[in-house]
Amino acid sequence: MSNEAERDTRQGASRRLGRYVLVETLKPLMAGLGVILIGLLLERVLRLIDLISSRRGGLDRLLELIVNLVPHYLGLTLPAAFFFALVVAITRLNTNTELDAISSAGLSLYDLVRPLVGLGVLLAFLSVLLFGFLQPYSRYAYRAILHAVTTGEWDGTVVDGAFTDAGGGFTLSADAVDATGRHLTGVFVRQIEGATEMVTTARSGVIVSDKKTDRLLLVLEHGSRLRVAGEDRNNAIAFDTMTLEHSFPADAPPFRPRGNNDRELTLVELIREQKNPDASASQKAQYRSEFHQRLVRAAALPILPLLAFSVGKAAHRTRSAFGYLIGGLILLLFHHVIQLGESLADTRVLSPYLGLWMPLALFAVFSFWAFHRTDASPKGSPFNALLQSLERLIDAGSAQLGPRKRRHA
Repeated sequence: MSNEAERDTRQGASRRLGRYVLVETLKPLMAGLGVILIGLLLERVLRLIDLISSRRGGLDRLLELIVNLVPHYLGLTLPAAFFFALVVAITRLNTNTELDAISSAGLSLYDLVRPLVGLGVLLAFLSVLLFGFLQPYSRYAYRAILHAVTTGEWDGTVVDGAFTDAGGGFTLSADAVDATGRHLTGVFVRQIEGATEMVTTARSGVIVSDKKTDRLLLVLEHGSRLRVAGEDRNNAIAFDTMTLEHSFPADAPPFRPRGNNDRELTLVELIREQKNPDASASQKAQYRSEFHQRLVRAAALPILPLLAFSVGKAAHRTRSAFGYLIGGLILLLFHHVIQLGESLADTRVLSPYLGLWMPLALFAVFSFWAFHRTDASPKGSPFNALLQSLERLIDAGSAQLGPRKRRHA
């Protein structure tokens, strides 16, 4: 076989293996993204349900809040889910001796890692889209909806069987409410104005809009009203129709404009604000560090396959949980270093290039070194010794605890 034919055969095998490794990685990646995202959202959703149930929000508000949380949590989930999906796929290939067969066929780990790095580049672009453009809008929308739910005015609708605090000492309840929430049956109203308390009951009522004042009014039919203003001034009246004097704004006051926080600005807006002559030096430093922090987190994604290969191959020789533990600790350390660098760049102690890009460069150098050692060294991954030592330490601890448990038994 000629050298050219041999090269074509190797390239074809490399492409097929690349597609195979991509498929093996995408499966746990999708599963990991779903599980972690649902886990993060579930905790927040439970708190939101408790909040909305005690306020004037409904199911539509809850769904809006959840939708606007997804870009934030997806951005947080993406690096961890990608890394652990890589470790799962590589450990599985190693356990099934597929990596040994690939090596025997004359292919190196570099042939396998290229498509994974390409996947990391695609995810980096997705991360830029999430952090740079979607998250600023969704973060602002989430805060605006939460503001409307917690501090906004009554929206003019009533839930049957529930007491609605409409503000201004006005409490409203109805036995039955139609689909619009504004036609009421079996109405109960309690008003407190200073030292005066008024309780009104009516057979039916309707909440109508006064177009002249752009306000909502409550029109009641066939009821009675008790007025309590002191021991000697109590009186009750019956009525056929009554429009309550208390009126309510039809709309909640508008939320503040977007951009009050640097995290609510897109990448393009962060660049523009850095050149804003009205911004102070400290504000410009915060805009600059926020801009670089988002890019650094995206740029780290194509590096993860290099580190994952080293951790995945080492995990094959020990309990695989140790590999996930060490990999997770490295990612956590990198995350906190980036946070520290951003804080130092915010206060102008360090430039973003030293505080953010330098840790990324060191992380890339370390990951490439570990990957190269894994591919070139007969001993394999440089994490082998660390994971084996951790396994021996845990086994020794388990052996010490075993006899004690038997003695106590």
